Amino acid sequence: MKKTITSFLFWVPYSFFIYFLYHLIFIPSLLEYSYLGFWGLILLLGIILFLLKPDERKPLLVFTLLFLLLIKSFAGMEKIESYWKTFLFYGFVFILSFLIARFYGKLSYTAVASLLLLSLLLNTLFIRSELPLLTQFSIKWVSDKLYTGSTTEFFPILLKEINKDGKPEVITLGNTDAVKELKEKPILKKEQLHIFAFTWDGKSIVRIPENQLDKKSIINDYPIDYVGFPYYVLNEELELTPLTQHEQLTNHLMNFGDSPFYAMYLTMKNLSEQHQKKGTFPDDPFPLPDTEYIKGDVDHDQKDELLVSSTPSAIIKPTTDNHWKVLWTARDQYFRFENYISLHAANKKEMIALEKSLFSSNPTRYVASYDYSPNGLLRNWKVFVSLNNIQAGDFDGDGINEMAAFDYVNRRVVILEKHNLPVLIILSGGLGLLLGILAIRRRRT
Repeated sequence: MKKTITSFLFWVPYSFFIYFLYHLIFIPSLLEYSYLGFWGLILLLGIILFLLKPDERKPLLVFTLLFLLLIKSFAGMEKIESYWKTFLFYGFVFILSFLIARFYGKLSYTAVASLLLLSLLLNTLFIRSELPLLTQFSIKWVSDKLYTGSTTEFFPILLKEINKDGKPEVITLGNTDAVKELKEKPILKKEQLHIFAFTWDGKSIVRIPENQLDKKSIINDYPIDYVGFPYYVLNEELELTPLTQHEQLTNHLMNFGDSPFYAMYLTMKNLSEQHQKKGTFPDDPFPLPDTEYIKGDVDHDQKDELLVSSTPSAIIKPTTDNHWKVLWTARDQYFRFENYISLHAANKKEMIALEKSLFSSNPTRYVASYDYSPNGLLRNWKVFVSLNNIQAGDFDGDGINEMAAFDYVNRRVVILEKHNLPVLIILSGGLGLLLGILAIRRRRT
């Protein structure tokens, strides 16, 4: 009995440790450093196996690999809609894992029970896609899925105080009020959207009924973005309206000589119907060209610079002789600025950007924070989650801004609160401590 309890007390913290180590350090290392990260992890695994006693290597390796495979399998089961198929899949995975762990890995019954129960428990407690956020944020609130369809992947987010409580509400668009599930994808048909406005009620984030909203005021303030680009535009009635018809588009695309010109025509037509950002830069008399930009005093000289999202993106500032001075230019064509916001009590602002992995060729972009310096941008943090339309506001009235963003992978809004816990340092320290203990134990034996 004592041996069983001791064994269980080992496998429980070990399972939690490798769960977070895998999702918060190993996976980000693979995403950021590609093959370099992979070979680094292989080297680390080899060191751990070398430090273990020969009779411990196989059981621990089998437990670890089965545990991670079970976590991944359980997460994939969420897409299975049929209850009996889910039940059969769980049964098959449990039986197969039991046989491998018990008869190949030679794990004890306590270890096998810990393997199955803890993998199921952790899959229930945490959503794998949200885990990378925990290195920098606590998840304050996540909306339900707001959009069902294939016309667009994202919607802008508007922060606007609409119920006179001194706190901004989070406003976006969606269609799940009217459409629960689309059996067939609409092809170039008009889609009616609805306003989703969320507010803090003192305990949690709740939705304000659409019939209680001043729709005209919200539509006037709602950001113009390339929703449904290039085949659709969003009109003032919150309808995604196609710029062409299916038969017309097919005819042009099948005519290879005409295809590129028609694509350019649709692009120009879409852009002409979007409201372009125009204006004059503060403290400077000459007009600003149409572009996507964010204003912010990133070099702290009491004058705003422009964070320009283009190819490549850049930071520029006006000079006294009516020219632009380039302070910084991105080397990565996928880099773009999202916002210049404060997520701290001290009101210190930081540049929020989207960038791809350092060595990977995959164009998927992740959220990162930077400060400007004369020698280049200094990264504060990076989370390997894909978000866009990032805004900041004090939604719960605690005096510190939270971050609202659109999760375009899952078509929902997330609200995050920045924390100062050194999560990565704690996990890295735990890994170093484990290696140290194993090294000392091996030397003594």
